Amino acid sequence: MKSKIKVLEKAVQEMGDNLDILKKLTERLHSTPEMLEHPTVLPSFVIRAENSPEPILVRTIFRNENMHIMRCYCPAGSEHPQHVHNVQEVVLVGRGKINLVLNGEEKIIGQHEIFVVPADVPHACFFKENTELTAITIPPAKEYTHDA
Repeated sequence: MKSKIKVLEKAVQEMGDNLDILKKLTERLHSTPEMLEHPTVLPSFVIRAENSPEPILVRTIFRNENMHIMRCYCPAGSEHPQHVHNVQEVVLVGRGKINLVLNGEEKIIGQHEIFVVPADVPHACFFKENTELTAITIPPAKEYTHDA
């Protein structure tokens, strides 16, 4: 397991602007068991928006002082309302799609697509269908420090 984490860490550190590496990384990460299909995989924490019928389940895959890699299961109808991080976030969609509002502009991000949220840019995510994604914050975001 440690060698896989080292490979992931090295791949993310070397990624720079190379989105092909990120696409390969998301395919590997999303070939592992999904939270929906394996209810014994407990989330590290949940994100519950006031208007969402279901919370977003978040599981930490890897975390150190340089990055935080999280797998997220976002049920249909859930949302992550507008928020801002003081760190860069890279999101890789494994299944489903995201209605992303980034700096006031709405975009639809589909399966196997990647987007980058620069630090200090307001954004929100809305999920009209069951969606699984991998989020990487570089460095770790302070608001995601409540892991079990």
